[in-house]
Amino acid sequence: RRHELEPPVPLGPTAAEEPPSRPVPNAVAPAGRRSGGDLAETREDSAIRAVAEPAGRAAAGPRTVPGRPTVAGTFVALDEEDLDRYEPERPPSAIISLQTWILAAALMAIGVGTWYFLRPLSADDLYERIVRRTEDKTIESFLFEQHDIDEFLSRFPADPRAEHLRRFRREIELYTRERRLMSPAKGRLGGEGLLPIERAYMRAVHAAQADPEEGMARLQALIDLYSDRDNQSGPTGECLELARRQIERLRRQLEGVAADTLSELEVRLQRAEERRATEPAKARAIWNAVIQLYQDKSWAADMVRRARDGLASTPAPDADPKPKP
Repeated sequence: RRHELEPPVPLGPTAAEEPPSRPVPNAVAPAGRRSGGDLAETREDSAIRAVAEPAGRAAAGPRTVPGRPTVAGTFVALDEEDLDRYEPERPPSAIISLQTWILAAALMAIGVGTWYFLRPLSADDLYERIVRRTEDKTIESFLFEQHDIDEFLSRFPADPRAEHLRRFRREIELYTRERRLMSPAKGRLGGEGLLPIERAYMRAVHAAQADPEEGMARLQALIDLYSDRDNQSGPTGECLELARRQIERLRRQLEGVAADTLSELEVRLQRAEERRATEPAKARAIWNAVIQLYQDKSWAADMVRRARDGLASTPAPDADPKPKP
């Protein structure tokens, strides 16, 4: 019964059991809770301080303890000179730089120049270039311009100027044919793999090197043998044209040789006439030499006739004189 009359035990801790709290400077205890000048903090004051203290610390900033490293998320005090200087914002750079534009322009110029120099020439430009480079009309210049000549004839076959360039092309074909026939390998092999007209031409040219007149006779015989053929194109036509040109060249060559030889023969025949009376043997030797060397030369026929007349009119030294009647 005594226990029933005892007052109920409070659920929370009593004031004597509460832990002492730190005195808060300049804190004023609420009225009615001061006892003997000591500042005692009630549970309500403790809760209010617990809520208000973090906000105050956030405003004042975190404390730094000298000698201890700071951790991430804490405030570090810096001196004024350690702060970054303020730099104004730079305007945004261009998307394509000036160097890129210059490189693009240079590449474009190279491309345009390459297209200009590699583009096909017109008929007028191509023909003028060919004519300008072949002014000397030599086979070397024709060979140098062979590519342009073939290009003009293939691109502009109906052009009136194409006939002029076909003559250049003909000269190139004849020169190529002659070089092939007269190559040292063909001469050593005896003309193997050649046509009969090609072998005849090759032998006539070789004979002309030793005896121009003999070569001319062979070349003329070749022309007489094949000139009546209907097909004058290809190797046959080229060999006939080469033979005609060789004859003309040999004729001009012989004209120069004959002029020099005839001049020398004239001097020798005069010397024989001078020695007819005093040295008939020497005079007859000169006449015999002229006949022996040049009797088969048509251009020396007059000299040979004069030598024979001298022999006929000058008896040999060892011949018996005719008895007087």
